[in-house]
Amino acid sequence: MILTKVDGDTLTFESSFIETDREPVWSSLLDINLRQRVSAQPFVAVSIIPTGVRAEIGGFAGDATPSTNLLAAACDYLVTNPNAVTASDIYLAQDNVLYLEGNLICQLLLGNIGVIPQKRNTIAAIIEKPRDQRFLNNVLNALNGLRAVGGINIDPVVVTGGAVETACTYSPYGNASAEFNGMEELIKALDVVETSSARAVALITTLHVDDQVRQAYYQGESIPNPWGGAEAIMTHLTTNFYPFTAAHAPLLLEWEHTGFGKLVDPRDGAELISSAYVCSPLQGLINSPRPVRFDTASKNLDKPTHK
Repeated sequence: MILTKVDGDTLTFESSFIETDREPVWSSLLDINLRQRVSAQPFVAVSIIPTGVRAEIGGFAGDATPSTNLLAAACDYLVTNPNAVTASDIYLAQDNVLYLEGNLICQLLLGNIGVIPQKRNTIAAIIEKPRDQRFLNNVLNALNGLRAVGGINIDPVVVTGGAVETACTYSPYGNASAEFNGMEELIKALDVVETSSARAVALITTLHVDDQVRQAYYQGESIPNPWGGAEAIMTHLTTNFYPFTAAHAPLLLEWEHTGFGKLVDPRDGAELISSAYVCSPLQGLINSPRPVRFDTASKNLDKPTHK
């Protein structure tokens, strides 16, 4: 849900909907739970750089990492959204940066959940079944590289039974959005992960972007990240209905889309040196905190009266 317009007392939102029998894991984002206990220790800050609005810092491939690390140096923990610090294969956020996708950040700020910092021992990966086996092998090589070099336990790795077709679009208000076909394949894969011990999951699916839009974005035109809206919708779906933290990495569609040999905006450089795009999100998910409910949360605290 995106607030797109304010006109007096009228608020205009863009919303995405899914029809499902599953019950949400957390409370509605329309609920606000006032915390009964507040402590200044440890000191926690939140840095949010919205995806898909072409921010000057944080609107590219992890280019907000230096500023995020600077903020993190001034506090015990800094919570931030994935696209601020993930950059294809490069992940350089400090250890006290807590990697949390936008829906769970909203739940945290609204008082619906708390988070416990921890290092994830196991991360799951869901890969959309590609039409070319080489693209699947490319991602599997990246996962195996993280296992071999970083000692990261990636299990289970689930390949969907069919395509999760995603067309990246722009809304009438100019925000990055998407149209989906085959979302049930993603849900089936998430059901498999739910039966495992993993509580952090990387989603690796194809994102269709018009080539003219892609080239305009890489050439520095002032348009929002065309992939960001689709990624946000898929991770919000995941964290709404499953007890996971999540991040998304695009699955390559064409070898030409790697941009190999092109010179682009330096802030997009990380995207064009990779062909798997998944190493950074997986490293971020290692630092994704565990969301927990507040047993003492109250929605009905008495409001102060003023005379």
